[in-house]
Amino acid sequence: MRKFKIITRSMSIGLILISLWFISQTPTKIVTHFNGLGTADGRGSRWWLLLMPAIVVVLVELSIGTSRRQRRSNGMGTVNLLTPFESKGIGGIFVIVIITVGIMLQQIGWVH
Repeated sequence: MRKFKIITRSMSIGLILISLWFISQTPTKIVTHFNGLGTADGRGSRWWLLLMPAIVVVLVELSIGTSRRQRRSNGMGTVNLLTPFESKGIGGIFVIVIITVGIMLQQIGWVH
């Protein structure tokens, strides 16, 4: 459980730090929405870049809570190994972090 918490929370903290760095590098307005053709049709404050990392933090904490409940119900509270659920959770959160960084890069105009 401890490894799972450290890994997932590190990913969410890393995403927040990346987001803060992007905020420091961007103009005051960023793209917040793209239409079906990929054209920007909405703009907003660069602080919107913190919205997706905040959602990832919520998802990480929910997955930690779910893992804790599963471990307790299976009598594995003190076992210091990653369960299959935790391994899948780490992979899923990693994919979400990569997608989020890609979206943020597109919003700030570094990727077209």
